[in-house]
Amino acid sequence: RRVIHLSGTISDKYHIKMILTFNDNEVVGFYYYEKYIEKILLEGSIKNEIITLHEVFNDEFDCVKQFIGNLSDSNFVGIWVDQEQHKKLKFNTIIDSIEVITISSQILEMEGYYKSVFNSENCSDFIELKYIIDDIFYFDISTDDQSGCTGQIKGLVQFSKKRIGKFSTKDCDEILFTFLNTRLILNENNCSFHGINCYFEGEYIKKRR
Repeated sequence: RRVIHLSGTISDKYHIKMILTFNDNEVVGFYYYEKYIEKILLEGSIKNEIITLHEVFNDEFDCVKQFIGNLSDSNFVGIWVDQEQHKKLKFNTIIDSIEVITISSQILEMEGYYKSVFNSENCSDFIELKYIIDDIFYFDISTDDQSGCTGQIKGLVQFSKKRIGKFSTKDCDEILFTFLNTRLILNENNCSFHGINCYFEGEYIKKRR
């Protein structure tokens, strides 16, 4: 896998840093404004050196904000789009460094697709983890049951050496990730990204997708 570190601007005035991890045509990563240093999740793909990245910020992932640009040997340039505000701003980033990384066995144990131990015809709960860099993972959690109760949340979580990670945001006090062998244990506190009759919390087993 390749990891590219970039720095530059949006509209020649908003200074940003960006880290992108490439796994075949899939791209995940994050960026942040140097003024605020709050990581914003990015997910997307690359095709013929054109990268399309969707922002996930404050747990909104409906492709409203996007980076669309061309990746060369020295830079990543293009247009940042905010469809909701009808904005299109140019962005220009230069490549600070490129790493080719070998994924450790420990990371491979954690990365992947998980299903709830309670999944059945009436209930379908899933987690996907993708490694980015420095023990930081992309996650996608979804729940869906027969009653029509649904929920989904995407974000970034950094695991400690004990394989424990915490996520929180304005509408979710905490989601605690605990990795045990091929299992993930989720505990949540005051999370509003699902209906009142379904939960993210529980035990998940790693499975082939």
